Amino acid sequence: MKVGIIHEAKRYALDGAECNRFAIYNFSISTDQLSLFRIFYSAFGTPARYVMELFRRLYLLGDGERADSCFLFNPFIAVTSGTVEQTLAHLAELGADDSPIVVSDKGGFPIGYYLPARIGRCEERYLSLLSTVNSWLDQSLLNLCFFADGAVSIIDDSVRADTGNGFFVNEDLTFIYQWTARTAVSLLERVFSVQRLKAPFPGAALQGEAQLHDLRDSVKFTSIMPHHAGDVLFYALAANNTAASHIGSIVVNRRYANILEDVSPRYAMESIDPPPPYRDGNIATDEQGFMGFAHELPPFSFYYYCRQVRNYNASEFHLIDHFGFALGQSFLTNSDLITKTKPDPPVFRPSIPLKPYRVLLHFDAGWGLKVYPKTYQKVLIRCLLAKGIEITILGTEDRDFGAYQSITFKGLEQFKALLTSHHLLVGSDSFPSHYAAHVQGLPTICLFGPTKPANSDARISDRYLYLENGMSCRPCCYMEVCAPQNKSSCDNFVLPDRLWSEIQSMLAANYEQGSIPRKV
Repeated sequence: MKVGIIHEAKRYALDGAECNRFAIYNFSISTDQLSLFRIFYSAFGTPARYVMELFRRLYLLGDGERADSCFLFNPFIAVTSGTVEQTLAHLAELGADDSPIVVSDKGGFPIGYYLPARIGRCEERYLSLLSTVNSWLDQSLLNLCFFADGAVSIIDDSVRADTGNGFFVNEDLTFIYQWTARTAVSLLERVFSVQRLKAPFPGAALQGEAQLHDLRDSVKFTSIMPHHAGDVLFYALAANNTAASHIGSIVVNRRYANILEDVSPRYAMESIDPPPPYRDGNIATDEQGFMGFAHELPPFSFYYYCRQVRNYNASEFHLIDHFGFALGQSFLTNSDLITKTKPDPPVFRPSIPLKPYRVLLHFDAGWGLKVYPKTYQKVLIRCLLAKGIEITILGTEDRDFGAYQSITFKGLEQFKALLTSHHLLVGSDSFPSHYAAHVQGLPTICLFGPTKPANSDARISDRYLYLENGMSCRPCCYMEVCAPQNKSSCDNFVLPDRLWSEIQSMLAANYEQGSIPRKV
């Protein structure tokens, strides 16, 4: 039996070492370098998604022909050596079984999942529906998904204190994980008409197992990703470049639905209308918001919660790749990453004369410390105007300052028109900069303060550059006030003179000396 363990710090045996008929393999969740045993660190990869990944990796260790059973320790647990030893001894006593079994601690928390050899790679996606926090719920789900009659097996251990293993731990997330599994169980019970059947496994009296497979496989997978604009953009870019994802549709906030339609028009979508957390004075958390709209979700679907369950700042990976992993992509090497392989956007061609240059400025962002400091803004604006450059500010209000205008963001189509009528965008780490760079191909300079470029930058070129001071304190967890400095601005932003120098260089590289691309 192959045994897979994910632990951030400990190793319990040499990879593949035989121990009482168990071949134990150690895996970690890596924030930078990837390999077969170093799994991608995804902010949107739930513990259940990592159960699925463990299963996939053990399958790969068998050259794609897994001829034996496996046991997957729950990635939500930083298991101790005592728990490993006790669990393996318990499995040895259970013997071989053709049904999946949840091994539980005495409090009902899943220690891990035994899966018989008959479960194939094509069925791995159903493991992403596990709650990873409720043994009996997970056993019901496994029985329904794999047409079995397995039972929870309890050992005299308690692992709840060891939960986390890098994942966020709170009651709201636990509720969502259980909601996901319970929704799947309820749906499969309806599909198989379990209520009126008395059979060895759900649906057996209704029709043959092949037909049951078809019924189960007819249910689509939908991700729940209700905000914000930048997240929807990166999700759409990941969806466009994730091969054979088991997730084919998304529930998205209506405010941002047109972003998905624009970037990934063939992707199936349902929209909901909750107030986005942390925007417009709404201080509800992601999880609190979820409880407010869960009843609106379409009934005939499996669901995957695609919001932050780990701290993305801790990784060196781009958010596009974070979403790609959540959607089912495995990255065995760093060269497999979407951001390493996806094509660049088309070369931008302005719809205006080359001179005078027109620059679009966007200084706002999701929270206060991400905003380019007001004093810096004023210096930059004066410098641009003094050099004869026309500017427009994409801001929070419509306002005419005489020499330039401030225009409120009114929607994607208006924003796209603004991009085509400017030569360059200078913006904060926010949706406008990312859309301009990743989709439109407009020459863009992105300003980073308290966040880290690696998580959301674009490919460096004549058309894209990010600027920061590279301070060791970033990324930080401060939103409105830098506590160490006791001020409401971030020192990681570059000074206006450095920014002005880079603006001149990028304009020259793209529009001077015949460098502007022409249509063939």
